[in-house]
Amino acid sequence: MTEHNSTEKFKAVCSKCGETFETKNKAYGDTIWKTGVLGAAVELIGATARLPQMVLRNSKHGRDIKENLLDVLLDIHNYAAIGIMMVDADNWEGEE
Repeated sequence: MTEHNSTEKFKAVCSKCGETFETKNKAYGDTIWKTGVLGAAVELIGATARLPQMVLRNSKHGRDIKENLLDVLLDIHNYAAIGIMMVDADNWEGEE
């Protein structure tokens, strides 16, 4: 049986997601606070809605679009983290 070291791999994924968040946050401005939990939920719904076409309805289950699939999964991770940040900040509908 292959040893995977899941904890280290998970930390590496989280680190990559953090780098992506930082890059996008710098590029777009710190706008995540404007839409709160609602905005994070909408983004999560949009990103997860792409998964059935990419994986379930794809005869290769995403193997042929691996980079695109990784991008969507990374987005889902980051939108969920943003949602957690908004809940922690009690920011439900966004700030003016």
